[in-house]
Amino acid sequence: MIDTVEDILKDDKDNKYGKGILDYFNRDMKGKDIPGDITKQAYWKLEEKESGYTKDDLLPGDQVWFYNPYYYKLTEKEKENSKYRGDQGSNVFYIGDGNVVEIYGKHRVFTIEDYQKHLAGWNSVKRFTKNAKASDFPIQRRLHPIW
Repeated sequence: MIDTVEDILKDDKDNKYGKGILDYFNRDMKGKDIPGDITKQAYWKLEEKESGYTKDDLLPGDQVWFYNPYYYKLTEKEKENSKYRGDQGSNVFYIGDGNVVEIYGKHRVFTIEDYQKHLAGWNSVKRFTKNAKASDFPIQRRLHPIW
C-alpha cells in the first residue's frame, strides 16, 4: 500500500510515478478545501507571484493556480450567476516538462500554454472577449510540496 510520496518514489522502478502521486494526493485531500485546508498541513508551502510563474520556476508535484482576470471584471450580481461559478482561476498539478494535469474531471494532461488556451473558453472570459491569449492566464500561486 502507498502511504507516503516516498513510498511511490521508492517502488517506482520505471520512473513513472505521476499516477501514484495523484492517487496519493486524491486520497489525502478528499473532502478538503483547496488550497485553504491543505495549506495548514506541514508538507505544503504556499507561494504567490503576481507577475506569474514560468515552467522553469515549477517542480513536478507543485499544485498551481491559473488566475483568470476576466472573472474579476464581472459585476457582483454576475458573479452570483451559476454559469460563472469557479471561474476565478483553475487548480492543476504540474507534472514536469511544461505539462499540467487536471485535478478534477478526466485528469487530462495539457502543456501549460494549451491549458491557458483552454481557459479562454470559460464563460467569464467569453463575456468580455473572443480573443483571449494564453498569457492572459498567469500561474500566480503554487503549493509546493515539502518532502
